[in-house]
Amino acid sequence: AKRPSEEWRPLFFRILKNAIRDHYRRRGSFLKRFSLMSGLRASDDSAEDLTEWQPGRATDQPEVRGQLNAATEEAEAAVRQLPERQREAFLLRSWEGLSVAETAVAMSCSEGSVKTHHSRAIHRLREILGEHWP
Repeated sequence: AKRPSEEWRPLFFRILKNAIRDHYRRRGSFLKRFSLMSGLRASDDSAEDLTEWQPGRATDQPEVRGQLNAATEEAEAAVRQLPERQREAFLLRSWEGLSVAETAVAMSCSEGSVKTHHSRAIHRLREILGEHWP
């Protein structure tokens, strides 16, 4: 509350990043302790996406939906292949729309590091995805 409102957004992402790391750290130790339980799954695949039933969307056509799903899966797999800092810079800058300064605060690094990590992430994604990106 003592920080200026301009810093709230990057601080939120720093808090979110730390919470996600804590979650995966706790989940990993939980899964290690209870690995004998064969029915334990990391995610619940039974959850239904309610937006799938929204009428009148362009993606209602099966072939379009299939192409979009395949492209999304390829992009997600490519992003997962990036080193952690590059992935973090790419997601904060490109997907969340944070500025270089906001991303630097969220990542606890300099603006130059953000630019370097983001640039390397873009180049690596272009290598991985090849024909899908011009």
